[in-house]
Amino acid sequence: MLQDHNANRYHRKPRLNTTEILLPRALDPCTVVPMTWADRTAIERLPKIELHRHLEGSLRLTTLAEIATRYRLDLPRDTQTLRPLVQMTASDPHTSRAFLEKFNVLRRFYLSPGIIRRLAFEAVEDAARDGVRYLE
Repeated sequence: MLQDHNANRYHRKPRLNTTEILLPRALDPCTVVPMTWADRTAIERLPKIELHRHLEGSLRLTTLAEIATRYRLDLPRDTQTLRPLVQMTASDPHTSRAFLEKFNVLRRFYLSPGIIRRLAFEAVEDAARDGVRYLE
């Protein structure tokens, strides 16, 4: 009976290019536990601390489209066409090069100190709206 109990409690989790290990199901990071709307609401209401936020990953697509239009940048002026140029998408290769190429496009928006102040302000504003109380 003990063997059956252990068989239900543990499962095999493959590791990258190595042998398999046994983990308790409760500790398995790949186990998906359904979240209720009440859980989600409770988490959203909690104050948060964010210790490492990149400005480039926090820019509003609508603001980028507005800047592209106002300053006549040679970039799409609608968010749907702009999105794959500045954010990783499912069709992008999962490589460092593909990720870093997005920064080349994003840097084109930093045209003046005023624009950078606006982008930074909006990033902080969005974080505060998400319940972030401390941001680095």
